[in-house]
Amino acid sequence: MIAELRLLCRDEEELIGQRTALVNQLQAALGEYYPAALEAFADWTVPYTWEFIARFPTPQELAGATVHRQRVFLHTHKLWRPGTTEARLEIFARADQFCGGAAVTRAKSRLALALVKLLQAVQKQLDEYRVAIERLFAEHPDHDVFGSLPGWARSWGRGYWEAWERIAGSIQTCKGCNVWRVVRR
Repeated sequence: MIAELRLLCRDEEELIGQRTALVNQLQAALGEYYPAALEAFADWTVPYTWEFIARFPTPQELAGATVHRQRVFLHTHKLWRPGTTEARLEIFARADQFCGGAAVTRAKSRLALALVKLLQAVQKQLDEYRVAIERLFAEHPDHDVFGSLPGWARSWGRGYWEAWERIAGSIQTCKGCNVWRVVRR
């Protein structure tokens, strides 16, 4: 169980690294033809930004969309917030003013859509890894001990495997009882 958990956590970190690389490529492509998209959203690691590019792949399509369609997108993805909504709608309205030429837009929007599909596939795998990691963690005999550590439940498996190994190596438990003690090495 421990070996599988260790491998799943490391593989998850690799997938997160691949997602980061794809996000960086997407942002670079958008910077060449679609700066309004970069201005409208700060965090490109979240799926709604990829859905935005899938729905409005070019600045011209965004600027040509009705305000109602733009608002529906924001509502659907729970992005309707005071302060940011009006700012985003203003950015959407002028999206085609500062964009690349027609050839750049055609080429880079094709790349952006390809990257969006790759990001969605990687995210699906990351979600499945998270479920598998949490399932294995719940099955571990010491999960109550580790889960009770402050902040541990929210961050389990995301770069904390080494810390977990250090802690696991210094804690002994009494099987069948809820007694544990720290062992100094």
